[in-house]
Amino acid sequence: MATIHHRSLPPALPAIAGVFLLALGARAQTQGTCTFTVTTLRDIGAEYDPRHVLAIWVTTPSGAFVKTLKKQAASREQYLRTWVANSGSNVVDAITGATLATHVTHTVAWNGRNTTGTIVPDGQYRIRVEFTSENSQGPLTPSAHIEFTKGPSAFNAAFPDVTNFTNMSIAYAPDLETFTVVPRGGTWKYDDTGTNLHAAGWKDPAYDDSGWQSGKAKLGYEDGAVTILDYGNAADKHPCYYFRHAFASDNVPLSLKLNLLCDDGAIVFINGAEAARRNMPAGNAAYDTLAVTAIGGGDELAYFPFQLDPALVVRGENVIAVEVHQQSVTSSDLGFDLELVSQPGDTAETVFTRGDANADGGVDIADAVAVLGYLFASAGPFACASSADANDDGKLDLSDAIRILVRLFGDGAPLPEPFTTCGADPTEDGLECAVSAPCP
Repeated sequence: MATIHHRSLPPALPAIAGVFLLALGARAQTQGTCTFTVTTLRDIGAEYDPRHVLAIWVTTPSGAFVKTLKKQAASREQYLRTWVANSGSNVVDAITGATLATHVTHTVAWNGRNTTGTIVPDGQYRIRVEFTSENSQGPLTPSAHIEFTKGPSAFNAAFPDVTNFTNMSIAYAPDLETFTVVPRGGTWKYDDTGTNLHAAGWKDPAYDDSGWQSGKAKLGYEDGAVTILDYGNAADKHPCYYFRHAFASDNVPLSLKLNLLCDDGAIVFINGAEAARRNMPAGNAAYDTLAVTAIGGGDELAYFPFQLDPALVVRGENVIAVEVHQQSVTSSDLGFDLELVSQPGDTAETVFTRGDANADGGVDIADAVAVLGYLFASAGPFACASSADANDDGKLDLSDAIRILVRLFGDGAPLPEPFTTCGADPTEDGLECAVSAPCP
């Protein structure tokens, strides 16, 4: 590791580095297919060479396990030590087979989903390959060697050979017909205090929901709710609950579809404008307006589709807000979840400032902390990943945080453009930039 001989970092850095979470909105979830190819080469001198066991799997940049794509091992899989430690031997939906007698070319496909079948958030992902021909750790691809960006743009790359691994390439193709902007089971801000917020502008994008709680859908009580909400007095339960979810978009969609689960009734707003309602009376709804009918049976778990006006979504930050109403203040249950799916339209070229990772309009130590949080504490996401790519190498890694720190406390040299003013990225790479808030 290189040593930087410059002014020491401020003593507050350790404290600052403990706060990583960036509230920049939720990452979209694009469905697509990543096809990965690799040829393994013999580990000459290993006890059982050329026989070997093998695993191929997907991780996040911080090393969190996502999914196993292939495992070949009739026995001795415990010696695939990195894969076992990372995955817990999870092979849900993976290709599995016997120990390999010889080295071959492997081609595997990843559908962008994790082991529960959920489409993972857009962003950077890594593929690891490991094999062994003896009762110990064997060859393993470097952690950051095979990395690509999952999102609405196609990605194709070949990767340099490393010892025991050659012919490595990735071809990623998004399915834009199923671009999930807001996923089922997503995380929502919510207010379940029984407070009437109808006159407080709660559905508007600028509303301050920092004091609200947050939890994963399905939200409610009873009927399999994941996040349990407070209903107050059992004999006089809250008639209305409020929910908010922020998301970024780099385009105005060509089409927009909502799949809504609500028990009993709901009104959905996007950026303050009504987008859809289900099981609610017409006209303005008050806090104590009750749903039309009580929802029961299979309808309590069903997602009902709505085609929405795509012009409700704007380029940049968006907020979807939902009010859910009971049919009775003695109702036995409550439930809410939704999915928002778009067909993206043309994207405008986003301008940004290099190094402004946290999008606060300046480049300072908080930006280095933001990059470290993304890499090592699962923080993020970046609404504009390009702004966090401080050295403009097309990747997000430790060198970006170091480059920012050197700029601040070392040689003071400017970062690659656009740095002195907002501008478009002059370098073609796989990093996404949906929105950069400080830039027009």
